[in-house]
Amino acid sequence: AEGEGEVDPERERLVKATKELFLQAIYDTGYNVMTAVMEFNKDHKVQHGPITFLRVPVVAGGTFRHPESGADEVALALLRGYQGAIKEGGEKCHPTDIPTLQLMPSPDMEKGLAAFEQDPMGPPAQAAAGLA
Repeated sequence: AEGEGEVDPERERLVKATKELFLQAIYDTGYNVMTAVMEFNKDHKVQHGPITFLRVPVVAGGTFRHPESGADEVALALLRGYQGAIKEGGEKCHPTDIPTLQLMPSPDMEKGLAAFEQDPMGPPAQAAAGLA
């Protein structure tokens, strides 16, 4: 990211070289977060109480965003990741194991949500589902 100085070669290996790879990693992040919450609720809600709300910001939509992607595209990839996990894992759990998403308000999240409502399974969700 701009202003960080020299990047360690080990860290450089983790940098996503293309916009598509970056957005896929963001999709995967949303998918993994939602999967972890649903699994926690399925396995531990009696002992610890369920996670009923998941308040989510646009993760990696600022300083660490790929320079060719917009923050609204990052929000969209996250939303598609959350939805992908719900679609795949939701059948294996009780509906109360799925938390309600509370989207952190921002213009980028609003744009991402509007795009999601138009096309919830567009890329990178298509790639994750083997449709791309």
